[in-house]
Amino acid sequence: MQDMTRFRTALAGFNRSDVARYIEQSSKQHREELSRLKDELSVAQAEKLSMQEKVKELSAQLEAMEAGAPAPVATPAEIPADPAAMELAAYRRAEQAERAAKQRIHRQMERLSDLMKDVTNEQAGSSQEMQALIQSMVESVEKLQTLFARVGNAFSKTESAMEELKNEIAD
Repeated sequence: MQDMTRFRTALAGFNRSDVARYIEQSSKQHREELSRLKDELSVAQAEKLSMQEKVKELSAQLEAMEAGAPAPVATPAEIPADPAAMELAAYRRAEQAERAAKQRIHRQMERLSDLMKDVTNEQAGSSQEMQALIQSMVESVEKLQTLFARVGNAFSKTESAMEELKNEIAD
C-alpha cells in the first residue's frame, strides 16, 4: 500500500480522496493496534491473578512453616482403640510439639544473639568515635589555653609599653 503522508494538491487545497483514504487507513491501524493491546492486557491481567493466587498460597505455606505449625491432629480413624496405643500416640504428638517449640525458641535465640552482637559492635564503634572526639576536644582546649596565655602576655607587654610611653610623654 502506498504511503499517504504526502497528499496531492488540488485547486482548493489537498486532494479529498487522498485525505479520506489516509484517515481511513490511520483509523484502521489504530483499531488493530488497540485490539492487540487489549488482548495483551487481558492475558497480562489473567497472569497477574494467577500469580497473586500463587503468592497467597506460598505466603500461607511460609507462615505455617515459620510458625512451626504443630503436627496435624490425628483423625478418628487413625486413633487406635487400645488405651496404651492412644497414650503412646498422644505422647508422640506431645514430643513432636515440644521439638517444634524448641526449634522456634532456638531460632529466636539465634536472632536475638545476632541482634545483640550487632548492637555491641555498634556501641563499640560509637565508643571509639566518642573517645577520639573527646581527645580531639581536649587537644583543642589545650591549644586554646596556650593561645589565651600568649594573647594575655601580648596584652601585658602592650600595657607595659603603653605605661612606658605614658611616662616618657609625661616627662
